[in-house]
Amino acid sequence: MTLGEIIFGRRPRPTFLTDAPADVRWRAIRPKPGPAVEAHLAQDNGFLQSPRGHMRYRAGKHYLITRQNGEQSVVKRSTFERTYRQRPDGQFVKRTDIRYRYFTLPHTVVVGTQEGPQRADAGDWIVEGVDGEVWPVKPDVAAEIYEPA
Repeated sequence: MTLGEIIFGRRPRPTFLTDAPADVRWRAIRPKPGPAVEAHLAQDNGFLQSPRGHMRYRAGKHYLITRQNGEQSVVKRSTFERTYRQRPDGQFVKRTDIRYRYFTLPHTVVVGTQEGPQRADAGDWIVEGVDGEVWPVKPDVAAEIYEPA
């Protein structure tokens, strides 16, 4: 037992989630038309720090995306190439003809994403993509970028 556990008590660790629980309610969504992003194929291996955790990337296997607000993310190459299209100006936009699905949970979990573990708080959307990959999205962000399908 650590000193912190003695003083504050033992806190349960979030469940690690790699697959959806059997009893979740799935909802269908698709991306809304959104702003363009900058993206490039990773040239080396590394990690990107995000509010949800560390995301790893590999040279030639992941795209590094930078949104207009400066937020960065990592997307597996095969997933990126299926879900984004390049504009004539060189930036990328998410395709809006693709369907995803998501569920929510009433408790915090750690989601095993392709880029590494990421925290999902109670009520966060846990989205399943085109390759069966999952990732958490805050509800306010999800409402801005997705719509019912």
